[in-house]
Amino acid sequence: MLEFCSHANSASPQGNTNLSRITYIVLDEADRMLDMGFEPQIKEVMSRLPTRHQTLLFSATMPKEIEDLANGYLSKPVTIKVLRLRFAFVRV
Repeated sequence: MLEFCSHANSASPQGNTNLSRITYIVLDEADRMLDMGFEPQIKEVMSRLPTRHQTLLFSATMPKEIEDLANGYLSKPVTIKVLRLRFAFVRV
């Protein structure tokens, strides 16, 4: 996605990338893409996808901007949080 966004952000984008056959898209490190200023390109790509597609969004952090992005593009999202566990050992 970053490579595609970089190409789309070039001085003279051709606009000739056909996304009509895309069935799923993966937004990995979405927080980094937003930090790097790629939100307009993400919106452009997402607007050109077919109505029926699956979106997978991965982010190490979930700031409000990522939640807003997710709410705008995901239907029936499932959130999986991986937390560091701290074990309490009990003397037996």
